[in-house]
Amino acid sequence: MKSVIPAFAASILWAALPVHAHQGHTGGIHSAPAKAVNAPFDIIHTKIAREGNTAVFHIAVSGEAGRARPSATGKLAGSSVFSYVWPTTLDPSAVGFDKGAGILAFAVTSHPDFVFKVASGTLSLPGKVGK
Repeated sequence: MKSVIPAFAASILWAALPVHAHQGHTGGIHSAPAKAVNAPFDIIHTKIAREGNTAVFHIAVSGEAGRARPSATGKLAGSSVFSYVWPTTLDPSAVGFDKGAGILAFAVTSHPDFVFKVASGTLSLPGKVGK
C-alpha cells in the first residue's frame, strides 16, 4: 500500500499541473469568475473523469494556476503555503489510513522551501537532501 500512495499522489499532481483558464469545459461543476477572489485561486470548473483505472481530476481557474507563489523563508515551519485542495467523500481507509479517520482530500501545494522531484524521488528541504 505504501508504494501506491506516492504514485496516486503523483498522478493527481501531474494531472493538475498544466491547469489554467481556457475555453471548452464540459461536464463537471461550473461557476462564474469571482472578482473578489485572486484569479489564480478562483476555481471556475471542476470535474473528475475516469480513464481506465485512473481517476483524472480537472480544476480550472479564472487566471493562471501557479502564477502566485509564496516567498521562500529558508525553513518549513512558519512559511506561507498555497494549495488547491479537493475534499472527497472517500473513506481515508481507501488509501491506507484508519477507517473514519477524517476527510480525505487531494491537494496540489506550492511550498517555496519544499521540493519533491517526482522522477527521481528526491525530497529537498532547507539545508537537507534525502530520499
